[in-house]
Amino acid sequence: MARRLGDAASRPEVDYVVVPTTSEMQEESALLSSNAAVAWLEGARDDVPAATVAAAFAAKFSIRQADVTVVRHYPEQFFVRFMYQHHCANATDRGDFHHDGLHIFVRAWRLEAHAENEDQLHHVRLCIEGIPVHGWNNYVATFVIGHGCSLDYIENRSLRREDTRYLALWAWTTNPDAILKVKWLTLPARGQRRRGRRGLRHRVLIHLDLHEDHSNACEDDDNPPTPDVNEFTWYPDIVDGAPPPGSRRTAPAARDDRRNTRRDDADDCDGSHSRDGSRGQTGWGDCIRRSLSRNAREGQRGADQDRSRDRSGGGRRHDVAPTGLLAAITEGNMP
Repeated sequence: MARRLGDAASRPEVDYVVVPTTSEMQEESALLSSNAAVAWLEGARDDVPAATVAAAFAAKFSIRQADVTVVRHYPEQFFVRFMYQHHCANATDRGDFHHDGLHIFVRAWRLEAHAENEDQLHHVRLCIEGIPVHGWNNYVATFVIGHGCSLDYIENRSLRREDTRYLALWAWTTNPDAILKVKWLTLPARGQRRRGRRGLRHRVLIHLDLHEDHSNACEDDDNPPTPDVNEFTWYPDIVDGAPPPGSRRTAPAARDDRRNTRRDDADDCDGSHSRDGSRGQTGWGDCIRRSLSRNAREGQRGADQDRSRDRSGGGRRHDVAPTGLLAAITEGNMP
């Protein structure tokens, strides 16, 4: 028998995606927390329609039929939505009830139900090559890094298209090891097909540039420890971890970035330099904590928000040293 496109044996087993919150999601979850419940029948009966369960709720709690809605649900059997909060509270406080031979269990809808806690305590700077410039926005960036990261913000100089070699952004992640190195991105193409849709697929390289490790900070700590800061070396048009061609003498891309953004970063943190270029009394550790305490969803960020790779005094800095040929190129020892 010929294999069909879409056969289960040909499809990927698992994938991960991180979805940022939206105002619509927050509003809906708040409403469901007060006006929704889940329900199931004793004995896991599948022969009872949702309309019968809705009628049971209406009769038991003296609710108008129009003020309660029941639909099939997963993983519980039924999802129940009440027009009024006090009706929902009466039902969930009761816990279970009998009606016309049915034993119905009911619990309040909970945002945390059937989920595992996943704290994102690693703040990373990513430099992304290959996204067309018209796609340099939060919407596209969220899809590109969504396998394991939650977008914090795109640096202003990328938003202003002041340097279009790569898109620079900051994100939160549970595990930096899970950050993809290559992503295939399909964006809409011009024109339309009679059937289906047209798209243009782009090869995108995701470079891990900086990593701030906040895993030692306690949630209720008003004075968290300074994060460990790890710097990574990457090369343009080269997948992270792969050695550049033997004839390539190009310096790591991040070093130009480090020089170009240092003043913006310093101005953002303490607003001034001394005459000889040294920093004021505010340390880089304070700078990092202050910058990370900002609301990630601010609608407008200051013009000097861009952050530098040069962490000359903040955190416990670790350079991730390249090896082999990569080390020779980095140290300028190429023959």
